[in-house]
Amino acid sequence: MTGERRQVLLYTCLLLVFFIPANFSRKLAGDEPHYLLIAHSLVFDGDIDLRNNYLEKHYAGFYPGDLPDYHVKGGKHGEWYPSHDIGLPPLIALGYWLGGQRGSITFEAEDPGR
Repeated sequence: MTGERRQVLLYTCLLLVFFIPANFSRKLAGDEPHYLLIAHSLVFDGDIDLRNNYLEKHYAGFYPGDLPDYHVKGGKHGEWYPSHDIGLPPLIALGYWLGGQRGSITFEAEDPGR
């Protein structure tokens, strides 16, 4: 095994051991579940039309209960587009694809004042 491969393996193990478990108990608040739902739609649907995601409750894996759909606005053909800025969801989409809610939080920059 080359030195570069060892480093990648070491960093991956450190990420798995220290960072991901630290986020296991984190609960979603505010707009976070809506951003995760946008990331979900990007990863699994390849779009930002959230109609099917809200109606089929694709958020059930990371948000208990019903997620209100008032964070969307309608398109000309019945689409439900996010009323949020969509800068964050593409940034966390890889983490979401790799590890769902926990993976996306690991890729998310955390506010130190929180």
